[in-house]
Amino acid sequence: MATVTRYVNTGSTSGGYGTTNATSGSTRAYPSLAYFLEVGAPSIADGDEWIIECCGTAADTSGTSDLSVTIAATGKLTIRANRSDAAGFYDGPLEYSTSHYRLEPASNYALLVYRHHVTVDGIQVKVASSSPIGINFAPSYIGHDNVLKNCRVHGQGSTGVGLKLFASFGAAIPNMYAYNNI
Repeated sequence: MATVTRYVNTGSTSGGYGTTNATSGSTRAYPSLAYFLEVGAPSIADGDEWIIECCGTAADTSGTSDLSVTIAATGKLTIRANRSDAAGFYDGPLEYSTSHYRLEPASNYALLVYRHHVTVDGIQVKVASSSPIGINFAPSYIGHDNVLKNCRVHGQGSTGVGLKLFASFGAAIPNMYAYNNI
């Protein structure tokens, strides 16, 4: 059993290994969550947990089309706002902070989760298109035992959906836990 931590910092440039929160050097953080998922996407073995710590004051403008991660039956992936960095997790009185990590892609989806054992914690999301889905956990035959907590999600437009927690045809996702979200 191993716990592996990687970092996303919107102040970073591409090319680092994501093993630190630094914005320069060979171990620098990934510049976006999508970049991590494209370049550093792991195969998470049974009993292992990968934690992705996100921060930065610039918007993360690259939406994710899917988590390009393979997760074994008892593996886990946590994507969270970095509580150890002042530009990570926002817990203030405003609905939305532009001084903390946030996903703001121009595409219809900010984060698609089609995997099991995924926790998304403390991420801010705003999608600019007219019919967005900020965070989409689906479908039930793949994604289960997932947690969505402490997130601030904004859908825009007349058909905007901040959170989509159901699979195709309205089937509920097994063991989907969502709480303390705005």
